[in-house]
Amino acid sequence: MKHKVIFIIVPSYSNNTWLDAKMMQLTTAFINILNVDSCPIEIVDNYNDCNKFLDKADYLVVSTAGNFIVERDHIHNKINCIPKDVGLVAHLLQFSNDHTPYMHEQFFIINTHAVSGVDLTFDKFTTDGRELVRSEEDLHDGHAPLFIALGEDIVERDMQFGTSLIEQCLLNGYQVRNFDMDWRYPDTANEYITLHGKQVPSRGYCYPLLNTDLFAECLQDLTIRPGLDEAQEWFLTAVNKVLEFEVLNYWQYDNTPTDVQKCNRVVCAANGFLGELIALKVGATSITFYDINPNNLEFKKHLYTNWDGNNYEDFAREWADARTLCLEPALEIDKAMALPLMSETELTLFPIWQTWKQTVQIDYLQMDIVKDIDQLSLDNTCVLHTSTILSVYPFTVIQHDSAAIQHVVEKITQSRAQWIGL
Repeated sequence: MKHKVIFIIVPSYSNNTWLDAKMMQLTTAFINILNVDSCPIEIVDNYNDCNKFLDKADYLVVSTAGNFIVERDHIHNKINCIPKDVGLVAHLLQFSNDHTPYMHEQFFIINTHAVSGVDLTFDKFTTDGRELVRSEEDLHDGHAPLFIALGEDIVERDMQFGTSLIEQCLLNGYQVRNFDMDWRYPDTANEYITLHGKQVPSRGYCYPLLNTDLFAECLQDLTIRPGLDEAQEWFLTAVNKVLEFEVLNYWQYDNTPTDVQKCNRVVCAANGFLGELIALKVGATSITFYDINPNNLEFKKHLYTNWDGNNYEDFAREWADARTLCLEPALEIDKAMALPLMSETELTLFPIWQTWKQTVQIDYLQMDIVKDIDQLSLDNTCVLHTSTILSVYPFTVIQHDSAAIQHVVEKITQSRAQWIGL
């Protein structure tokens, strides 16, 4: 079976083992978030391993560990709308002292129909061949050509990372394009986070080979120190901004599980009405809402105290607006996933709300599930729903190493609770 897309993740080989592992955690999580079409994701040792997948997909989306996604819908849509005559989309480079263009390894997309073999290497070598001509148009600072074309003159070329791939695509009649401004910045700007007044790009890279030990130190305590690259500073700024939790998750977009057994208690993040729908399904009369985001818990308390079961959208928006909070889901793909669940909630829970809130026992815990798992008092009489928190949620892997997450997974398994983790 040939796939439309295969995502390939390549490790970052810096001199810091901890940072390499953290970058792999980070990028794997973000690629899983981007992978809404459930395409294969392959983790390989090096870029030459792309050869193994040329006959298995129309496009290979190659990420070096250290990539993160800001505008998932935008990147997803762009990947699915690449013109068929484009053989390569990459961060094309040619500085004033470079005789030959090449590309940065951080992120690139290969149209497999444009190549018969890939020779990607960090090694530099010199060879004669047709000139690779950069465009006059440039994306920034004179070293990022918009496209590369094939010249007629035979010249000596300094082949660097990706130059052979660029040449092969051009020889086969395909275009080689940079990630232009439409790729980098969506029409509707995300103004949630800015750095020095600059618009947020749709995708970023942490450059783990730059300032490696300093960046690792800053990432461990999420603190900005002098000497970081601007991209690293922006990433830490963005993470800290998100961890301020200026958002309310007022609708869920996790499906209500169907294969759960009757039980007394539901333990669930305070995400929309997911906990209530599970409780209705399993006959539970007790719900423990846990959440690292205090807004979700405060809103739940407000909901159970003051809401009468009518006009939920207005009720939630008014509460969020008064606190200048964004509402989730916000991305279009997430909104589409939430729509049927909104309907399910409105049909099953809202008509009985007044009775429901008088009969169910609610507990609230503001907590980080990785650090505070014991507070949940899990046993075989409850259902635990962790959604993506312990699997692909990027901000869990930013804050916690794989070993800490795995330790929590083992504790949950030992508790014998019915566990739904996505």
